[in-house]
Amino acid sequence: MLRTITKRSRFTIARSRRLSSAAASKDIFNVEVTSDGIAVIRMDDPSAKVNTLNEEFQKQVRPMIEKIQNDDNVRAAVLLSGNKNNYIAGADIKMIEGCETREDVMKIVREGHEMMNKLERGKPIVAAINGQCLGGGLEVALACTYRIASTGPKTTMGLPEVMLGLLPGAGGT
Repeated sequence: MLRTITKRSRFTIARSRRLSSAAASKDIFNVEVTSDGIAVIRMDDPSAKVNTLNEEFQKQVRPMIEKIQNDDNVRAAVLLSGNKNNYIAGADIKMIEGCETREDVMKIVREGHEMMNKLERGKPIVAAINGQCLGGGLEVALACTYRIASTGPKTTMGLPEVMLGLLPGAGGT
């Protein structure tokens, strides 16, 4: 199923124009706009084995979404992972462990809500899921306009944070 979205004939990279640069080795998002106005967004966190919702993700996702929503050449977007067996494994629990006050936790939750609201509004975004799509990653997929998932054995979806005693904090409820 995922192949129909990423087939080269549909998304010709040679004819696409870059929306943002992935020149810096710390960039999580690589965005290319095809000649037919589809923004292909590849997430791949070079500093981790799997994509997670961490501080760097939060810093980079907002301006990336705003660029797509404000670019008149973009009609819609596809959000997929550059990591073969992982879409988004969820939120980085270390962010919560680093919180000292209730307000610190609430700040993270509010930022998560803002990100999800930006994904939900504006141009259609398709979540092309392959691999683990857990916790906050599933919430990101749910915030997208449409979702499509591969039938691969590594593709799983769920909200495992409930096993830690946490409610899904970014809209998954």
